[in-house]
Amino acid sequence: MRKLLEWLDASHIISGALHVTVGLIGLTVVSATLLTSITSTEALPVASLAKQLAAVPQDGGRVVQASFDGAAPASIAIPAVFRPSNTKSALVENAVPLAPAIKIDLRNLEKERRCLTEGIYFEARGESAIGQLAVAEVILNRVTSGLYPTSICGVVFQGQKSKQCQFSFACNGDLDRPRDPVAWRKSQRLAHYVLSGRVRSSLVGPATYYHASYVNPNWAQHMVEVAKIGQHVFYRTADVSNSNPS
Repeated sequence: MRKLLEWLDASHIISGALHVTVGLIGLTVVSATLLTSITSTEALPVASLAKQLAAVPQDGGRVVQASFDGAAPASIAIPAVFRPSNTKSALVENAVPLAPAIKIDLRNLEKERRCLTEGIYFEARGESAIGQLAVAEVILNRVTSGLYPTSICGVVFQGQKSKQCQFSFACNGDLDRPRDPVAWRKSQRLAHYVLSGRVRSSLVGPATYYHASYVNPNWAQHMVEVAKIGQHVFYRTADVSNSNPS
């Protein structure tokens, strides 16, 4: 996973023909890796964040593996909280899931991926891949909390019609056009990796709130801080049992 995240962070230095060349090489490598993983029970190469994760405070959380029922499922189950896995352990945990997963109707998958991309881009495009992943986890935590809309798009754009947006970008007109195409592509890749279960790591536990480190909102004093990642501070509510997660 570390190499994957480092590649995501380094993508801004690649442009023009070099970007295309590296992309083709990367596609070949990824294809070979995927073919190998189909027949291998070894731990996936994205299973560890190594030193980058060692310094991130952990606050527990639910663990759910992605699962599919049948050859042509009507919906997919997205991991609500990620952790390292291999083929054998994933099959065992899929048989007896530890908590409800996020289910996305396949007809809405592209729309949900777009909404997650927008959330990552507009909320955290200046952050490292780890910082962006943490914001994505907050969005997914809200989807499964029972206190927010039950879809990614519903969470990201909650309050838009009443001009009381949970995420400020949804109300300030920024959606018209992403101005940084490289950062947008990076956000797209990360959203794809998250929703395909290829990125597995609980960075912020059950956090459903965060704010920029340079502000001090009043609501934060009623929350429990769980992590500081980049320019964001992440929180859960004091009583997790009432928010599941919070």
